[in-house]
Amino acid sequence: MVRVPKTPKQAGRPAKAGSRFISEVVGDHVRAFRQLRRMTQGGLAAGMRNLGHGTWSHTTVSTVERRVRSVSVDELASLAVLLRVPPPRLLDPFSLAPGTGDWLSEIDFGGPATIPTGLVQFWLTGELTIGLDTSGGLWFDWHTPAAEKAAREAIEAQQKTIKTSPKSRGGDG
Repeated sequence: MVRVPKTPKQAGRPAKAGSRFISEVVGDHVRAFRQLRRMTQGGLAAGMRNLGHGTWSHTTVSTVERRVRSVSVDELASLAVLLRVPPPRLLDPFSLAPGTGDWLSEIDFGGPATIPTGLVQFWLTGELTIGLDTSGGLWFDWHTPAAEKAAREAIEAQQKTIKTSPKSRGGDG
């Protein structure tokens, strides 16, 4: 039997105010892209079983879409193939149109701070590295000018100080 970790919500930890968990982003995207592709929950489940995820049923799809069940990395890859989207698209809060899901929420990754939504896309594509400093605050190491601009704007908006890693090249690649 495949054991999938509980979502943070299932484990009894609510998201920080104004944020949501990445597992909730994935659930919203699975539903949105499945519907866009005109697939039924049963059809998506059959595809998952064909790709080696033998326990998937329409109920499994429903629990993912309702943000009750998280997905493993292997399941995420298979879902991306079946839904015909790059895997990072399933993780990106900006992939959905406004009004579809909670696309403006920050991402709660379990640390003392949250990741501003506008930075997640840069983080997922490797244009921005996000880490924790010794006090638990976020630090950013940008690798492109666009990521630097977004990071500085996010920090300014949240009235935080920016801390970069010693190897930061400030966006010159």
